[in-house]
Amino acid sequence: MLGPTWLKFHEQLPVAPNAPLAERIDAFSVVAFRGMFENYPSSKSAPIGALWMMIFTAILESKTHPAAEVDTAVATLEAKYAGG
Repeated sequence: MLGPTWLKFHEQLPVAPNAPLAERIDAFSVVAFRGMFENYPSSKSAPIGALWMMIFTAILESKTHPAAEVDTAVATLEAKYAGG
């Protein structure tokens, strides 16, 4: 479900083309969460970490970015949202 959505988002680049991957993923998460909640209402009660993992997995599986770059973005987002 999220893979095609990520590819479309990535191709349309609604954020600056030189934006860090973490920033792109963060912007994509708004679209992804909305889609998950609308299409799968039970996802509203899922742990937020599991939902983020679905996003990261979709990006890794799309192969738009090397795993090391995705890992760096994950660490950046973890730091941003730690404790929140």
